[in-house]
Amino acid sequence: MKVLVTGGSGFIGSHVVDILLESGYEVTSLDIKPPNREGFRYVCGSILDRRLIDSLVKESDAICHIAGFSNIDLVKKNPVDAIELNILSTAYLLDACRRYSPHARFIYASSVYAFDRTGHLYTTSKASSEKMIEDFNTLYGLPYTILRYGTVYGPRSREADAVYLFIRSAIEGRPIEIHGGGEQRRNFIHVRDLAEASVKALEKKEALNRTLVIANSRSVSIIELASMVKEIVNPGVQIKFTGEKRDNDYHGVIAGLDEAQEILGWRCRIPIEAGIREFVERL
Repeated sequence: MKVLVTGGSGFIGSHVVDILLESGYEVTSLDIKPPNREGFRYVCGSILDRRLIDSLVKESDAICHIAGFSNIDLVKKNPVDAIELNILSTAYLLDACRRYSPHARFIYASSVYAFDRTGHLYTTSKASSEKMIEDFNTLYGLPYTILRYGTVYGPRSREADAVYLFIRSAIEGRPIEIHGGGEQRRNFIHVRDLAEASVKALEKKEALNRTLVIANSRSVSIIELASMVKEIVNPGVQIKFTGEKRDNDYHGVIAGLDEAQEILGWRCRIPIEAGIREFVERL
């Protein structure tokens, strides 16, 4: 099977490429950045280049659409660019599938926060793309699986997430800074676990035309995370509360965790403590 991965050089995309190759798929990656490995076809280009997208979709049996703005701070600073990249790219890919590959499976990387009511253009872009995908299925019969990813961490991260920042501070002997009271909770998932689930979704017929939550069943508060990093990396560092609350920080509970595990026959294999230790070794 020939699989097109958008954003295949990025944090999540590069790990999805790894699992696809290990599973025997023929992979093409579309990205503006060069890949971190060899052994597959890399195409340097934009996901907003419609001619390029058309040519790549024509020869693909499945599309894993992962590319786009994910840093909410960058989205806030570049709202129109974020809308173009996150929403129009989805429309272009879907329309290319409609015209050239109507049976190609469309795997979309969404977010567990897609319908969070606190409001943010990032979540709006994910919710809008999800609705378009469902509409293209209704109107044209395009097969899809929407994957709502939890908070992901691990090697090759964009170095702006809490796990990376906490680890880096501890390694350098600086205080681990927590915005707000630290009661915010996340279902942290190691990127390898997430990538394995993504490929399972491509393989399982039961995942067809479904929306699945891909996250760890275990919920961890930010203060718990900071304490873990302190104990594992550098017991001598302090944990500091800045008093500054992050814009639109999510406090809700994630629903639907068990469904994906049952449908995919998949479980998170990497506990966060082990993931932190591995991450430290690779830095």
